[in-house]
Amino acid sequence: MTPYGYCAGNPVRLVDVDGRDAKITINEEQGTITVTSNIIIYGSLANEEMANVYKKSIMNSWGKMNTYEYEGRTYNVMWNIDVRVKGENEKENYNGVNNYIKVVNSTANPSSTINTNNGSWRGVSYSGDVLDENSKDNPAPHEFGHILGLRDRYVTKTQSQKSGWEYGMSLKGWNGNVMGEKAGQGKVSKENLDILFTPSLKLHKWMIELYEKYFPSSSRFFPYDNKSYNINGNHREPEFDLTPKTKSK
Repeated sequence: MTPYGYCAGNPVRLVDVDGRDAKITINEEQGTITVTSNIIIYGSLANEEMANVYKKSIMNSWGKMNTYEYEGRTYNVMWNIDVRVKGENEKENYNGVNNYIKVVNSTANPSSTINTNNGSWRGVSYSGDVLDENSKDNPAPHEFGHILGLRDRYVTKTQSQKSGWEYGMSLKGWNGNVMGEKAGQGKVSKENLDILFTPSLKLHKWMIELYEKYFPSSSRFFPYDNKSYNINGNHREPEFDLTPKTKSK
């Protein structure tokens, strides 16, 4: 409606919410939160079977979180996740929901997701076998958390070098969590959804209040509800530093 309409007239406080690589759509009227993301795989092990293995693993973890409570209201959460093989001549299109992941036949380096929208995931177990639906160390659930903008909740190599804490150790309070454990060993919890949903819900509710206050009549014709909020490298969980072990009690 105006040049600054996207940020309620406050471009200093509110950055552009249109980002990349996973999309959160909030419908306050219907009480729904929909997460949309496309994972497009390529590489020597990229095939329909691997796409199904990744998707099933993601849905068996994140997809089971089908409700979320916020400020006394229970929202129904829907996971619109698609995993497919990249076409032979397909050009990469970072359109806000697409993520391009190379499937590697190696256990030498850990799986990684860079800038929330690309990276490399293992297509084999640490035993050397190709991943299947029975594999216990599928990296997809943890790496999908990075696509959603979540940080590692274990001591990374960089943090270990800076702080002196043991590499791979789960941070306090994050034992058993999908972002705090080795691949395939953690579960998704409400704490993950709090980090993921709370900022968007706060902004969404605030914007609805502004519309109802300043545009009470036009809101019927230009409703603010059912809006999407995208995640990218700038709209993700902030980085944090660990207290050096020598200074910790």
